[in-house]
Amino acid sequence: GDNGNIGDRIILKPLVYIKTADTLYYERSCASGSSALGAYLAFTADSGKVDINIENPGGTVRVEADSKEKTISIHTEVKYLKTARVEIDL
Repeated sequence: GDNGNIGDRIILKPLVYIKTADTLYYERSCASGSSALGAYLAFTADSGKVDINIENPGGTVRVEADSKEKTISIHTEVKYLKTARVEIDL
């Protein structure tokens, strides 16, 4: 698929299943998915550590992970887009 390492680039295209709507949705970014990928890469690295940039459609998520210390830190820019209120009468 499109997820994976392209040369020196790591690209993540998060796709989630929304059970109540029985549909799939591509997210702009996924902090938990980026963290999980960083944890896996740290676990499989000889040093047990990684400091990587993971490209998501909405921007880059930097992940620092240390499998020996069992720590993960993520860094990214967050943009406030809009506020909306939805009311549904049932």
